[in-house]
Amino acid sequence: LGGAAAIEAARHLPSVRQVVTIGTPSSLQVLHGTLGADAVQRIMRDGAAQVTLSNRNFTIQRQFLDDLAMHSPARSAASLHCPLLVMHALRDEVIPVSEGEALFSAAVQPKSFVALQDTTHMLASRSSVTNAANLLNAHLRPLHRRPANAAS
Repeated sequence: LGGAAAIEAARHLPSVRQVVTIGTPSSLQVLHGTLGADAVQRIMRDGAAQVTLSNRNFTIQRQFLDDLAMHSPARSAASLHCPLLVMHALRDEVIPVSEGEALFSAAVQPKSFVALQDTTHMLASRSSVTNAANLLNAHLRPLHRRPANAAS
């Protein structure tokens, strides 16, 4: 959920020059489906529960779900003051690529969408990480160029 947090934080930080997300949902309510009804019920009843996402175990607390209900990445993206790059794995098993597409659609220009081929939500292979890093580097390179008349 780092992408959702980054979008929300960038709205309040004028010094942010660009936001990049990978596998971020447009609505945090999609996580209820990702976690599963039984897990959400246990979290709400017991205050916390262990869940497995992408073969990794996490403890999710009720406060986390309550906090998620108050935020909307799509709404935040619609009011960003800087470019947004949305990267999403086509085979994402945790957050459907349609969520990334909806986030992109909600965002204001300038914005870009990159569909990550042959990978999953956690960018599980070294080659998928390298590919994502190369795409990110190519996208960010223009931000780091100096104007032709800048002093060395």
